[in-house]
Amino acid sequence: MPTAPAGHAATRTVPTDVLTVVAVSALAFIASNVLHEGLGHGGACLLVGGKPLSLTAVYFDYDSAGLSDLRSRFIAAGGPIVNLITGLAGLIALRGMKGVPGPGRYFLWLVTTLGMFMATGYLLFSGVGGIGDLAIVTKGLQPAWLWRVLLALTGAALYLLSAIVAVAEFGRIAGPPGEALVARASRITLVSYLTGAVVICAAGILNPQGFIFVLVSAAASTLGGASGLLWMMRRLWSPRFSRPGSVELALPRRWGWIVASAAVLLVYVVVLGPGIRF
Repeated sequence: MPTAPAGHAATRTVPTDVLTVVAVSALAFIASNVLHEGLGHGGACLLVGGKPLSLTAVYFDYDSAGLSDLRSRFIAAGGPIVNLITGLAGLIALRGMKGVPGPGRYFLWLVTTLGMFMATGYLLFSGVGGIGDLAIVTKGLQPAWLWRVLLALTGAALYLLSAIVAVAEFGRIAGPPGEALVARASRITLVSYLTGAVVICAAGILNPQGFIFVLVSAAASTLGGASGLLWMMRRLWSPRFSRPGSVELALPRRWGWIVASAAVLLVYVVVLGPGIRF
């Protein structure tokens, strides 16, 4: 009796529930943004003795009175630094994820990938656009054009490296290589990217600065930084990413993730959307 190729069998037998992917993705994007704004910028502000003013879903504001220029630069760098630490810590944690159900593995992989993308993407974003966290870090350094070129080139190189590392880790946790894996992985990350876009815009539209702030800052940096999710999985075709012995990434319907995501999203939009004042 003839049997279907391994790739096609994987397509039929490995569950991929869209609602669960949306739930996991929403939580991952929220976690990445809160880590960036709250722990990153907010934590750096507290470390250097600054006075926090407000925290929203898309930015952190503080009173710069009495702070040295160096301390202000450190606060601006705090977000990307925490994202980088998150990415590196996530890579270590992923190696110990054997036996963990698929939604949990995918959540950790996505938080790890977003951490690396946001850290390196800010280099590229600030270099090309001349705005953003790392533009503040390098503000006033001369020659300005050289610093922007260095930021852009370094960011582009490190972003590509991050994508390669992330794809390699996905291949390790996602199952046998093949055409079916590439197509399935591309669909999953596309859903994640679109979910992130909706989450960021839904929360950002309520920020006191108005929706224009979302367009020129939050959406550009966060969604631009996550854009690797739209093309990176094509690299799974490469033999270097083949992990024949990896455990298949099953993403079945999981109501626990869905309910938790809905609750966190509600708080994120309603509370951090308009922001918390200190």
